[in-house]
Amino acid sequence: MNKKPLIVSSLCAVVLLVLGSLSNVVGYRTDIGENNNSTSEEHPDLIILGVEDYYDFEEGGSLVCVFQNIGTASTNEYRIQADGYIGFGLIHIFHSDTLVTHLVNPGDIEKETFYYPTLFLGILRIRCDISTSILEEDTTNNQYAHSYFIGNLGSLWFYKELPW
Repeated sequence: MNKKPLIVSSLCAVVLLVLGSLSNVVGYRTDIGENNNSTSEEHPDLIILGVEDYYDFEEGGSLVCVFQNIGTASTNEYRIQADGYIGFGLIHIFHSDTLVTHLVNPGDIEKETFYYPTLFLGILRIRCDISTSILEEDTTNNQYAHSYFIGNLGSLWFYKELPW
């Protein structure tokens, strides 16, 4: 008895089943409707532009986080968090978490200050995050991280932004 036609027909049946199931999956994916959210709906979008140094003789050394609303709507509440790390970013030395109720209109540039330990000398890695209570247009640009060489030894103060 010749088994070759039986094997060929079995392989053809398997190939047809696989192709048939793939077309169903493709058909299912094409049947999914597009997101019907209104594109005219306005949202805020806060981005961090950078961190600046500031020295106050009463408070000591601080860093100022500069951010901007590049969205299409205002927000009246935002949360900004900042963390400082030393030792190649491994040792956490400070955390600042501030909830601010202040109107930030589209295009506005704002600043928030956070303080770090008063006596400090070395490389400080800063990580900042900003968010609103309202849905933003793009949340991928809400984080900022950079390194600084800071010397704060009483009245002696220096600050240098590093390239990484």
